[in-house]
Amino acid sequence: MSRVVRSPWLVVLVVGFLLGAPLWYASCMRTNASLAASPPTLPAVPMQQPPPPQNPATDLTDALLRVGFDAKALAAVGLSANGAAAFVAAFRGAYANQSAAFDAADAAYSAARVSSDALRRRIESGKGSQE
Repeated sequence: MSRVVRSPWLVVLVVGFLLGAPLWYASCMRTNASLAASPPTLPAVPMQQPPPPQNPATDLTDALLRVGFDAKALAAVGLSANGAAAFVAAFRGAYANQSAAFDAADAAYSAARVSSDALRRRIESGKGSQE
């Protein structure tokens, strides 16, 4: 007898593999067949809520802050509560009538800010000229 056959562990391992591999393959095929027959259901995903409608008061507050009219600035001018309410009402009317002009000015400011930042970085890096 050969030395390989004398070792019982190797024989047990080979026989186990020869018997186990087809059984494992058959169980995998059975699982795949059952999945094909009835695909798994996905968990219920809640639908995304549409964004809330824009709040005109928030838009007005943002517009006031963008032009620099925060509570401190209005208090520094000396507006009373009634005067501040009248100012905000007047600003609301102007903002409603001129919203396109405000948007254009805001876009122009953003573009100018980008070019200004680029020039500032060039100067700080030492590559800027006298221009």
